[in-house]
Amino acid sequence: MKNLVLSQMALTLVIGLALSSESLAQRHSQQQQPPGYTVVEGYPNQMRPQRPGYYEETIQIQIGRVIQNEVLPLRRLGRIDERYNGFEVVAVTGYTRPVGPYSTQAYLVGDRSSFAQQFNPDYQLNLIPNPRMIIGETVRTVQLDIRGALFVDIVYVTLRQRIQPPPPPPYNPPQPPPYNPPQPPPYNPPQPPPPPVKPPGQDAIAKLRAAAKNPVHRSRNQAGDYLFSLQAGEGSPHGYKYEGVGFQLFRSVVKNIPMQMIYRCIVPGRGHFLSRDAGCEGRSREGEMGLVVTEAIPGLSPLYRLRNKRTGFQLITLDRSEVNHPDFVTETILGYLL
Repeated sequence: MKNLVLSQMALTLVIGLALSSESLAQRHSQQQQPPGYTVVEGYPNQMRPQRPGYYEETIQIQIGRVIQNEVLPLRRLGRIDERYNGFEVVAVTGYTRPVGPYSTQAYLVGDRSSFAQQFNPDYQLNLIPNPRMIIGETVRTVQLDIRGALFVDIVYVTLRQRIQPPPPPPYNPPQPPPYNPPQPPPYNPPQPPPPPVKPPGQDAIAKLRAAAKNPVHRSRNQAGDYLFSLQAGEGSPHGYKYEGVGFQLFRSVVKNIPMQMIYRCIVPGRGHFLSRDAGCEGRSREGEMGLVVTEAIPGLSPLYRLRNKRTGFQLITLDRSEVNHPDFVTETILGYLL
């Protein structure tokens, strides 16, 4: 009987030691890894190739129960410790299920401030912080506040390593400007005085005076038609009375002076006139008379073409008294002559 009691006591002691060992193992396992904590990807294991330049980490937290008017400490549940200082909370997402006809609101909270909110998440939780939520800088706590009732299966916390700003450019102190000693003024020897300036057109007038000329004779018939000819007696057989030399045209072009030919034209049954148009302004051309200067040069006089108001016949003249006669009106200036 005594041996049986001792055997039972030994068996109880062995079972107690085994249970104590199992409890210690479970407690040690709980301290090493909390239930529901899983690193899906990221720091410090890998860099996401589709997002070059910084690291991202997504932490999966298994909840698997109804959350009703409760605040979930995501940093503690996901082991987001001081290693993540400087990381930005990019998003808090998850899979959920509605519970009954309750109206539910989900808030992403940091240091008692709301950074995102979602009404009636139903089956998809999606919270994007605004403004930015940086661990250890703008916030110390990261919490999911459920107001109402919601079955939460899984919560994902996506963290992104902050991109370091580029280093400042090297300091280049301002340099003093280079020294430029004063230079003596350039030597300008005295110049001889310029030649005297000739009056405008003086050379042109001298050339024109030396140029050969064609005297143009003027005749007039009883009807009032004026005939201008290079021959003094051309109009006598046709009833024209000779009146003398009216003006002189230049025989050839003078160098560097603009000049143009004058033509004698006729309107059959009406009379004669002079023109610079080789086509005689649509009338018949009888021949070339000579050249006129086409620009006004000091020392030259304009050659006028006048029209008689009563008869319509035309008069070519240098005489200002004829230009101002009340019976005539000026049609054009053909050119300029000595």
